Amino acid sequence: MVKAWIISIVGVICLGVLLEIVLPEGKTAKYVKGAFSLLVIFVMISPLPALLKGEGTQNLADWLKVDDGYAMNTYLDYADRLEDDAEALLDEEGLPGDATVVIEDGVLKRVEIRLGCEAPEDLKEKLAAKLCVSAQKIVIKYIDI
Repeated sequence: MVKAWIISIVGVICLGVLLEIVLPEGKTAKYVKGAFSLLVIFVMISPLPALLKGEGTQNLADWLKVDDGYAMNTYLDYADRLEDDAEALLDEEGLPGDATVVIEDGVLKRVEIRLGCEAPEDLKEKLAAKLCVSAQKIVIKYIDI
């Protein structure tokens, strides 16, 4: 419904441009332009009765679907940025390790930090502040390097 309405508006605009080019100046042109203006108004308000009756809302909802591929790429970019920021903080602190961000269904589940040495007590708070995430979502694991 929405696509057809947009196409009809574009068609009327194209017709108006063509009419402006072809129509000679004079008294007749004034009346033709007035009639054409009414046509434009009718085309623009044509979906209103269907929307007021509630017939067009389902089609509009189908038209406004989330692009899953785009959403997934956005989540992956966000996770990469968080991992880079966490690893930059570890480098600043002189700590050998890396970070992995776990996102499920578009929700940040946890930030896993793997360290090769003992972490300072305030590392979780520093990471939480730098990454703008809750300290409860940060998990620090110790590994042998």
